[in-house]
Amino acid sequence: MRLKSHVFENRTVVGRQPGTLAGNMKVCARPATMVLAILTATTGCSGSSASVPSVAITVNPTPSVISPSPVAVASFPASIPFSSGALSGNVLVPSAANAGSGASVTVIATSVAPGGITPLLAVGKPLASTPSTSLIFVAVTSNETITLTGLPGLELALTGLDPTKGPFYASLWNPTPSPGAWQSTGTVGVIGNGDVIFPATMTPMTLVANQTYVFELYQLTGASGRVVASPSSLSFLGVAPSDAKVVGLSELGYSGTFAIATTCATVATITPLGNQFVVIPIGAGTCAATFSDSAGNSAALPIVVTTTVGGGQ
Repeated sequence: MRLKSHVFENRTVVGRQPGTLAGNMKVCARPATMVLAILTATTGCSGSSASVPSVAITVNPTPSVISPSPVAVASFPASIPFSSGALSGNVLVPSAANAGSGASVTVIATSVAPGGITPLLAVGKPLASTPSTSLIFVAVTSNETITLTGLPGLELALTGLDPTKGPFYASLWNPTPSPGAWQSTGTVGVIGNGDVIFPATMTPMTLVANQTYVFELYQLTGASGRVVASPSSLSFLGVAPSDAKVVGLSELGYSGTFAIATTCATVATITPLGNQFVVIPIGAGTCAATFSDSAGNSAALPIVVTTTVGGGQ
């Protein structure tokens, strides 16, 4: 199967390529077959890291299949394949702004977390106590420090997976500064053409030389009847259009529309864009967006916008 990248029109295929709302008003948006896409920029975003409870964990017992093949950064944007046991997919890597002629990136997939990294599901996540299954870890390492023009996307083949059990999520471990931390704890995948797709973003990301950045892909298996907004809150430090972020919803077993009500007339606009919602800050303050399904289940999204005045102190 073949699926064009959501962001990069021209990319090198290294291996297999798988598959305004403002003010107090309501609109309805329809999610994809299983989930409404969510994507946040996981680098450079502000937010809190409140402690969360541990959850039930099921670890994929399939042994790892490691076949690292360095890919020249000069060939980016590129689709770099990965596999571990029965699972396989691609990392969708954007172009790099400052790569040397000898720069290359290696992608390794494993069924267990690489050494020195505590799995996200072992320390909990901001999705309450929903049981989850860890599927695969995808490690990305560059031999030189480079700055990618966006956060890489991911494609995971659905072979051997059951999307009816719950939505799929991807999270990013950033090793810098030491000792590292999970920077994203809930980007929702979109089902399409036999793949789970986590689209790339346009937020620049720096890969420090010889440091390993890890994506953990997992599936929520107990979220039926519960609306999940991810991220669960948004904060902004400016009001430029370039500060926009994207948010979305998921609910296991629900394929209807979501009603959206906001109190954000002077703080932010929320505009449906396909399977995503673009939130653009327009003024300092706080507000909330509430998403409801046809049965009355809902999720609230707090939004905080802070503006700064130039001139120094």
